[in-house]
Amino acid sequence: MKCYLCGGNGDIKQQKGRSVCKACFCRLLEKRIRKHARVNKLFSKDDRILVTGDVNKYLVKSILKDLPVKLFFKRKEDKKFIKEKNINKVVVEWTMDDENNRFMKGIFNDESYEKMPEKYVKLLIAVTDDEIKKFAEIKKLDFKENKKDKDVQGLLDKVEKKHPNIKYNLLRNIKGLNKLTDGS
Repeated sequence: MKCYLCGGNGDIKQQKGRSVCKACFCRLLEKRIRKHARVNKLFSKDDRILVTGDVNKYLVKSILKDLPVKLFFKRKEDKKFIKEKNINKVVVEWTMDDENNRFMKGIFNDESYEKMPEKYVKLLIAVTDDEIKKFAEIKKLDFKENKKDKDVQGLLDKVEKKHPNIKYNLLRNIKGLNKLTDGS
């Protein structure tokens, strides 16, 4: 199939049966993540940001190239380092699948859903594990998905096959519920 955007070789199948080439796929994914960062005002002038993971490092450098912030890069979160360097934001590798899985696991196990503290930035929440793995593969970056409840993830993946936008819709509803419970 051809890429529906540029007419090139459509290597990657997307929703609605459309295909895109690798370059367009990466551009679309980065655009979605940038929009998420902008709309949610994830970063501000003079932030001191710890970035974890290769994919986040790549994206944060791209997104924040002109914003005066102090960036620190580490493979994993380091609480001692955060305190020493007075870090006010930590960019974690947390995807849409992670958020949906944690929320649904809480429902199925009758556990309360606790939001991450404000300082944690979920830059990848606008994309699925599969999308970010494909992006990382194309860009030759390291990405390891977080552990998830296998039963919950299996259910979400199964429902996704029948209802292609369910993960996006679930995430939108989680955000809506969070706003209601925050009193916003």
